[in-house]
Amino acid sequence: MSFTNFRQRFKNCKSAEKISTLGSALQRVPSDAQPRLYSEFREQSKAAVRTRTFSKISFVQKIFIKKYNIPQISTGDLLREEIKGGSNLGNEIQEIMSSGKFVSDELVLSLVSKKLGQNECKDGFILDGYPRNITQAESLDRLFTSKNIELEYVFLIDVPSETLIARCTGRVLCDSCDYIGNMDRGEKINDSCPKCNDGKLYQREDDKEETVKKRLDVYQDQTAPIIDYYAKKNILHKVIGGNDPSTLSNKIFQIINS
Repeated sequence: MSFTNFRQRFKNCKSAEKISTLGSALQRVPSDAQPRLYSEFREQSKAAVRTRTFSKISFVQKIFIKKYNIPQISTGDLLREEIKGGSNLGNEIQEIMSSGKFVSDELVLSLVSKKLGQNECKDGFILDGYPRNITQAESLDRLFTSKNIELEYVFLIDVPSETLIARCTGRVLCDSCDYIGNMDRGEKINDSCPKCNDGKLYQREDDKEETVKKRLDVYQDQTAPIIDYYAKKNILHKVIGGNDPSTLSNKIFQIINS
């Protein structure tokens, strides 16, 4: 990639994409052009460089993480970490996620396997957003067998589609901390973060209404069938969502402790 071509590509990027573009381009421009590349685009990419990868954990998940001292594993976070790495694979994943589709089963499984091998998962973990289809569920079973892991509970938090769309399309995140807000509270994109006062609020591309609706369609087609898959294993527990987080977490605690 020539320096001139990079300049045009970089200027066309949205703020959240700049750091990935910069990292990816550095692997393809001549080494003697890299210092110039950094210097010329440092100010433009300032906000993007400040952005760090955080796990956007719900209130309910935080309760369980604190009580059992186990990590939450979100496949979405694993994928976004790869995107922010600026690799060719990360760029490919970004295109897939922005279109509302899911990445390949093989790729997701490899990222999950790598995460499960870390020491923080030795006493247990919470899987969030995975598996999404029967093939993934079967592959996950084989992975667990190879690692001598027993899947103890599968919770289905049942929330109406209309509620999910409203939550996702109104959600805003801080680009510098783990704050999660919502436009229903009067918060807006580019507002200063009320938690850290350093970052700015933004909306993920996969939280746009059109993308959310596509993901719900894919869910009905691919993910809903795994409900029966785990029900047959007698480890599925259905909990009605949309309630107060404390009420929801108490229902789950009752199931675990019964």
